[in-house]
Amino acid sequence: MDKGPQDDKYREETASELAPHRPSPVQFGKNDTPREDAGGKGLGTVALILSILSFFIMPYLFGVAGLVLGFFAAKRGGKATGRWAIYLAIAAMVLPLFIRPWY
Repeated sequence: MDKGPQDDKYREETASELAPHRPSPVQFGKNDTPREDAGGKGLGTVALILSILSFFIMPYLFGVAGLVLGFFAAKRGGKATGRWAIYLAIAAMVLPLFIRPWY
């Protein structure tokens, strides 16, 4: 069989431009952490700072902010700091209700 001159020149596949793109699945390595875990720790720290701050000034404003951010931090992976922020925010909002009658 005799090959024509065009058979040897063009050996690439042209259908790849028309085929739909298939994204590869994301795989985390040993040192990689999912984004949710990293975001939960920072959010938990901010929530903990707001909850502690609510003991000293504006307990209902900072307490609610610490409570909400603590809840989101616990959902995103910062479980310990998120829970501490929730408990401290609740304590900071309930404590003035018992102390105010004496002032």
